[in-house]
Amino acid sequence: MTARTAARAGLRALAAAVLALGPVLALAGAAAADGVTVVVDIPDGDSELRVTDAQLRWGLNAETGSGAFFGGCNFLSAGAAGDAGGARVWSDADATGPGALFRTRDGAVRIEKPDADGGWQDLTWPDRCQDGTGRTVTSDGGDLGTGVVAVIDGGEGTVDLDAGTARIQWRGSVTVVFYGGLTYWWLTDPMLVIEPDGTGTLTATIGGYGTSMDDLTRWERLSPVPDVVIATLSGVELGETGMATVPVFDGVQVQVPDSVQPQRRDVEGWGSFPQEFVDAQVRTGQAAYWYTSGGLRDSAKTPTTMWVSYEASTPLPSTPPPPSTPEPSAGGAPAPGTADGFPGSSGAGAGGVPPSGISTPPVLADEPTLQAPTGQLVSAPTWLAPGLIPSAAPATSNDLLPLGVAGVLGLSSIALVGFRSGWLVLPFSSP
Repeated sequence: MTARTAARAGLRALAAAVLALGPVLALAGAAAADGVTVVVDIPDGDSELRVTDAQLRWGLNAETGSGAFFGGCNFLSAGAAGDAGGARVWSDADATGPGALFRTRDGAVRIEKPDADGGWQDLTWPDRCQDGTGRTVTSDGGDLGTGVVAVIDGGEGTVDLDAGTARIQWRGSVTVVFYGGLTYWWLTDPMLVIEPDGTGTLTATIGGYGTSMDDLTRWERLSPVPDVVIATLSGVELGETGMATVPVFDGVQVQVPDSVQPQRRDVEGWGSFPQEFVDAQVRTGQAAYWYTSGGLRDSAKTPTTMWVSYEASTPLPSTPPPPSTPEPSAGGAPAPGTADGFPGSSGAGAGGVPPSGISTPPVLADEPTLQAPTGQLVSAPTWLAPGLIPSAAPATSNDLLPLGVAGVLGLSSIALVGFRSGWLVLPFSSP
């Protein structure tokens, strides 16, 4: 018997005693004056705990805070991000002003990550691609990412410790940003339901913008899909102050369209987020990041620990747990031709032509062949559309202008030397 159960049993016994003595006390009081009988009634079996400020803390998976193959990194943002106008890397301007796409806080939602002192700190725009030590995260197979989590307070509902059930609703949105902004979506108003057998679900409304692996010029606002199961839970044990659980992933099979990468079930630790959730990600262009596809980052796709605290003032965990290093998936070899950086990475909006001999993967493929330089955030080069990393593309007028100027200057220098040396003469001039 838990301390809470014992306390409730004591209260019931006290209530029974008061009920038994009620008539006697009433008669005694009436003899002296006009008495009032007060009855305390605690129904048998009432073990529900009413919560009004529960906290949900979850980072989905390590990939959500990892270095990206293009665009710097993946990260979280508070609230539902507005329309970026297309599939592009977010800039500093997108993190300032009333219409900012990136936000650290929005209503009851905030974004945090571990700090260097073993606590939590707000995620800010300048350090979104760094872990708590200041190290810039990478897309290496064993990189743990930033440890970013979304925190939502104000959850309302009930928890029954005796029955092992819970039902808590939160209000607010969290945006999940991949490739620095090329693709993003959000979850809204998550609800947790725990059944007596320890199983449960976390559902939410899914919205966002859709793009394509093969055509980044495609950009469409997606109709919100309500009640999507974003996490399936098993073996949940409700504690006195909250719970911690890792959503089910291992061995979960999903079916995806032929247009996206298939699930690999022949690699160690294969699995997936729920089918409904993956279906929603097919629309956003992120499908392969939520199930094993045989890529280098498969180990980072597994869900991270989800914490629920009945009181936001006493959150679980009070300090971030030490991370465990993920092992690269059995099928996780880097794609052939992987480079340390992509062409045109010298600054925002830089152009360029891809190096020869580099194969071309799908745009938002799980393992692009060109890796973005660590921590460098740039706008997409002019030759990126319609694909993210084409193997070759013609130079644009902006790319040819510097070459043309250089050519004119070079020819002018040669002509000047020729006239002075006498081996060049003007037409129709005298010998």
